Amino acid sequence: MFKANTRKLFVRVSLFSAAMFLSGCGLWRDFTTYFNTYYNAKTLFDQTEESIIKQRKDIFAFREDRPQQLNQQSSQQNNFQTGLNPSQSTQNLDQQNNQMLTSQNTQPGGGVQGPQNTQSGGGMQTSGNVTQDLTRVIEKCSKILQYEKESGYFADALFLTGKSLYYQQEYTRAQRKFLELAGLGETKYSLQKNLWLAKTYLQLHNFDEGLKLIEEVKAEALKTKNDQLFIDASITKISFFIFREEYSSAIDECVEFLKNSPDEETSALVCFELGKIYLSMDDNEKALAAFAEVLKYSPSFEVEFQSRLEHARLLKKLKKIDQSEEEFTNLQYSGKFKNNLDEVMVELGQIYYEKKEIKRAMNLFKEVDSTYRVNSSAGIAEMKIGQIYERVYRDYDSTFKYYNKVAISLAPHQIKSEASDKIKSIQHYFQLREEIKIHNLNLLYKTNPTRFDRDSIDYDIGYRQYQEENKKVAESQTSQTNQQSTDPSQALAQQQAQLQLQQQQLLLYINRSFCQKPIDILILSLLHTRR
Repeated sequence: MFKANTRKLFVRVSLFSAAMFLSGCGLWRDFTTYFNTYYNAKTLFDQTEESIIKQRKDIFAFREDRPQQLNQQSSQQNNFQTGLNPSQSTQNLDQQNNQMLTSQNTQPGGGVQGPQNTQSGGGMQTSGNVTQDLTRVIEKCSKILQYEKESGYFADALFLTGKSLYYQQEYTRAQRKFLELAGLGETKYSLQKNLWLAKTYLQLHNFDEGLKLIEEVKAEALKTKNDQLFIDASITKISFFIFREEYSSAIDECVEFLKNSPDEETSALVCFELGKIYLSMDDNEKALAAFAEVLKYSPSFEVEFQSRLEHARLLKKLKKIDQSEEEFTNLQYSGKFKNNLDEVMVELGQIYYEKKEIKRAMNLFKEVDSTYRVNSSAGIAEMKIGQIYERVYRDYDSTFKYYNKVAISLAPHQIKSEASDKIKSIQHYFQLREEIKIHNLNLLYKTNPTRFDRDSIDYDIGYRQYQEENKKVAESQTSQTNQQSTDPSQALAQQQAQLQLQQQQLLLYINRSFCQKPIDILILSLLHTRR
């Protein structure tokens, strides 16, 4: 009996020891996998994903730039770019310029960043090239998938690999990884995996399957109160409808989100996007209401400013000029938006122009031009100044000057392109004007030969004086240069610069002193040739 009990105890102890040994092997495997591979892969992926999100131009963009393109542009892009098309407005000095200013952001999904997690993780540093970093993540995870299949981090490696491939726009390969993850059964990534799998379906044009899966994710996220997952799924669906230009469906999705949204800041962002969708459908009244509704939530600083800006623009478009002016004035004197003051001043200047207050409009545009030279608004203001000189004052010399400033400014491409076309037209006008002067002068000399002789004599006298003065200046300058500098090349350069300046002054003197009427140098040269 004793021996039997001893034998049973020995068996139990052996089984317990074996279980502890096997369990210990699993723990040790997970321990070594985590510190040897997974920790580095996860840290690098988190930092890379954060970089992608920060560089994202628009949270509602269904088709995004490739990661390497984002890297090249990130130093020049603002995290927040937005604007809406004020569209067609009667008696508008610059309706086309306003369209060009905001054309890249007029469509729904144009340039608003959503709330982001700005906390940066420590540990491994990214290389600065998103594509390379994602490839490194895939390589590290592949070691787990190949050699650590029994590890507790196998599912994690599949999920990181799938997301990395998706960011690299390798949608088919990403889909395979998410399907492999689904084959593992219930994991902590079950809901997230379904969302990313739905995204790959949509990108691969399997729309029905993708939309169905997103709806399942949304319903489960609401049921389990997974707020972030519900937000991500809803924005994905809104973005898809906007991309497909199914605006009615996008509106329904926005309204549904606003009813169930757990996040006030995201609600403000979606409400702002809703206003842009209405605007694209030319439903200005609903767009106006949507922009006003944004302030009922908790918008970020950028969304609040842009919603108020677009609300004021719409008031102007709807012929509510006084209300629009009042809102822009409030923005102008609100210290909260001092960094966006140039945009507001351009809009106010436009309103003053439409109210025929030309002087006030010019003062605002010139203030923007002189104060905000490093902003694109300066180029826009220069364009408007040039148009005022062209259309109101008929001062084509000043018009030409400001259009040339636009061409080298930071204004949007379309505005610069229009300015370049204007420059060519004005140059052609100047050329025709000179030709007309010459033809008129030729006609005068044909009908009045005495006038030709008198002008020729005056020019000849002036030209001789010019040559004498030019010779004296050259001799004097050469003497001074030799005394001040021992470097022959430097002396010659100074002499030539001074000579050029003196020639310009003397030619101006001749033009003013020896002609009864102001005659261009081109005409004087013609006279001298005839003489």
